[in-house]
Amino acid sequence: MYKLFINKELTLVFLAIILSQICFAQLNINSFIFRGKNDISNQQYSSAINNFNKIIKVKPELVEPYFLRGIAKYNLGDFRGADSDFTKVIELNPFFADAYHYKGVTKNMLNDYSSAIENYNKAIEYAPNNEKIYVSIGITQNMLKQYENALENLNKAIKINKSLPSAYMVRGITKTALKKYDEAIDDFTEAIKLNPLSAEYYAKRGWAKYENEEYRKAISDFNQAIKIDIKNVVSYYLRALSKYKIIDYTGAMSDYDKVIELNPKNSIAYYNRAILKSEIGAYNKAIDDYNKVAELKPDNILTYYNRAGVKIKIDDFNGAIEDYSKAIDIYPDFASAYLNRSVAKKRINDLKGAIEDYNEGINRINQYKNSGELNLSDTSENFQKIVELDSDFEAQLKPGEIFAGRIQDIEVIIELAENYSIQISSINSSDVELQSYYSSLLEELNDKLKKTIKLQLSKSKVNYNLDSVLNYIEKAEKNVMNNPDNVQYLFLQGILQHTIQNYNKSIINFNKVIQQEPDFILAYFIRANIMDEMNEFINSFNDNYDIISLNNISNSKSNISSDIYNKDIILSDYNKAIELDSNFVFALYNRANFKCKTADYWGAISDYSIVINKNHDFAEAYYNRGLTLIYLNDIQKACIDLSKSGELGIKPAYNVIKRYCRE
Repeated sequence: MYKLFINKELTLVFLAIILSQICFAQLNINSFIFRGKNDISNQQYSSAINNFNKIIKVKPELVEPYFLRGIAKYNLGDFRGADSDFTKVIELNPFFADAYHYKGVTKNMLNDYSSAIENYNKAIEYAPNNEKIYVSIGITQNMLKQYENALENLNKAIKINKSLPSAYMVRGITKTALKKYDEAIDDFTEAIKLNPLSAEYYAKRGWAKYENEEYRKAISDFNQAIKIDIKNVVSYYLRALSKYKIIDYTGAMSDYDKVIELNPKNSIAYYNRAILKSEIGAYNKAIDDYNKVAELKPDNILTYYNRAGVKIKIDDFNGAIEDYSKAIDIYPDFASAYLNRSVAKKRINDLKGAIEDYNEGINRINQYKNSGELNLSDTSENFQKIVELDSDFEAQLKPGEIFAGRIQDIEVIIELAENYSIQISSINSSDVELQSYYSSLLEELNDKLKKTIKLQLSKSKVNYNLDSVLNYIEKAEKNVMNNPDNVQYLFLQGILQHTIQNYNKSIINFNKVIQQEPDFILAYFIRANIMDEMNEFINSFNDNYDIISLNNISNSKSNISSDIYNKDIILSDYNKAIELDSNFVFALYNRANFKCKTADYWGAISDYSIVINKNHDFAEAYYNRGLTLIYLNDIQKACIDLSKSGELGIKPAYNVIKRYCRE
């Protein structure tokens, strides 16, 4: 009886412990969900993803973390990543209407309109009275120019909810496309009544008024939009167009200046400002703006064509000929460019060239006269005219400014994530702690060093206090002298010498380590790193040296005569480290980086893939493989990798996604 009582008591105790653990786990999950939602509300999307990752890792069957993570990825412009998360939600819960809705919105952003509509229809099946789904369908049908169908769905949305401002706004856009400007203005007015603090609604109504040739009324709306949002670049741009129409060139110029101030890479603003400057006779300043457009959009043929026209006005005929030639190189059927180049050649007395160009221009016109493709063959076309709106402008200038959490809008230099290296954890208490990564090999080494100093794996680089490092070097030298056979002290001495960029002494120490202990994995690893780093350091003094980046990834430095160590020597050390321990992923990762820098791209991809197979959370391997795949023009696979690297915390990935992963 007593025994039975004890067993019951123990059972109750164990049950209480288990229940408390479940409650604690649930409390933690709810806490992370709350934090993630709060991050989304504050536009800290990368932080939100990190919180949802933690839940997914321990509770992969929960729906909400995937759904919310998809929303965070969507807001970072990672539409493929968002689509993947919404797909997972549907897999876990096939009746989740919002998942279908958001998946449809994401497909719309990927220009997969048919899939978008399929998902919207599925969402309506489970939530037929959700007015926002009908608005989303209307947006996609607008993209497909199915305006009448869009109106039908937008009318449904308004019938369900007469107080939904976005429904009136999208219906106003649809009616503007149908040239029903008065009705469109009425819809925008209704949207403004429902949300009078929306700069976007005023801008949209202003655009409808502009299209209706009510330029002064349009300016009034743009003024109001700017009053609400002083950094609303779209409104400044549209106001410039309106001012141009009423011959207020000074006001238009001022607004283009403001657009460029807020968005220095807006090629359309430079282009229009260049046209405006040429119209008022500021030819040299117009050329400066065309130069900027050519820098930002080197394939824009009208930039060269129009710049050539301005150069003719200042008697720079050779410069004009060069620009007309560039336009022809891009589009060989550009008849007007041939004819105008003929004029320029005649002005420099190249009569033979002038006749050839004239005949070629006429030939191109006759060839295309009946084909319906008279856009650049038609000599009556005025190519030197203000651009109103195009896809390039809309892609760059969406309403609102760069928010703190929209890290995809922050310009980054696209280059490979750095190598991992062995560094000193701390020299003294004032040093900044490095972000470290676990390695059993390094833990064993630290144990053998008996707290002499702590080493760790890190990508970060710290400028250590020189006096402190020199003091440790002196102590390490004494340890080596007193213990000449202790490879750990030799290794430490090599790391310390590397810290002050004394590469030769560092390598000498690692050579000694390897001589005494041929299976010392970390010595091969760090020696390869240092030889590679030493080559780059030497080559940094070469005038032709460039950073290895996505745009310049093929510039191999391994064959430059100033290299101290050739490619085979460095690869040999990485290979040896991997041979001794095939699970040492940091050596595999660094070898992949080295292969990429020496133009062995497929070899690099193979190594990154092995790293990822061994460690599914190795963010830098996904990122670097993604960059390499972009260079090899495998965009679809690249974007999947970049999405995963962003999910794992590589923030620059979202800027790369924004640049390369949009349809």
